[in-house]
Amino acid sequence: MDTGSWFYPSSSIGIYPEVLYIRYRDGSILVVATKLSNQLLKRVGKRLLAARNAQEMTQETLAKAVNMDRSYVAGVERGEFNVSLLTLAKIARALGVRLKALVGDD
Repeated sequence: MDTGSWFYPSSSIGIYPEVLYIRYRDGSILVVATKLSNQLLKRVGKRLLAARNAQEMTQETLAKAVNMDRSYVAGVERGEFNVSLLTLAKIARALGVRLKALVGDD
């Protein structure tokens, strides 16, 4: 399979190259998570876990509040899912914290 060329996007994703984009000759693009993106997902997950514990809320309760499955919430806390910004905003609202508390800059 001819993978064509690969590239990191411009500064539109921020300072760190969180994902690698592979552009195939047919024009399609594959997005591959890098080690840095995995670290970011784990960091967000740890912050989510800490915020949930501070509210003394179970995964089940949080999941119901944001209309998600408990296993998805658990996966986000473990940094296994590339959760969308809108989903994180719903989670932050349910926890009574600002979105920045979950994704803020270190």
